[in-house]
Amino acid sequence: MQGDLTDDQHPPPTGTNARVLAGWLTPPDEVTDNAPDRTKPSQALRDLSYFPARDVEETVTKGFLRAELQTEIGSLRAELHSEIGGLRAEMLQTARATQTWIISTGLSLAGLILAVARFG
Repeated sequence: MQGDLTDDQHPPPTGTNARVLAGWLTPPDEVTDNAPDRTKPSQALRDLSYFPARDVEETVTKGFLRAELQTEIGSLRAELHSEIGGLRAEMLQTARATQTWIISTGLSLAGLILAVARFG
């Protein structure tokens, strides 16, 4: 049929097992027998109506992009500072535990040496 969404001017490359549904290349594991029929033009147009047309029609301005990037950079910086703070606290806790173990071991060894010297 002329103009039908199932007409595919670009068939999938040979050697692939992928199916073409309504012009989209779909991996076989995503295609199930109980999936709705998307080869009908009315169903495809209904599905496409759920996509926001505003994002496609509007161009991105430098100011908008700069603001979005600053927001993302700010959240990444906050996350990075949080992670660094957590690592610092963990390192301090490990250092204190190691220091306590070294001092305890040294005192135990000194007590053992004194006991052996006195009673040995």
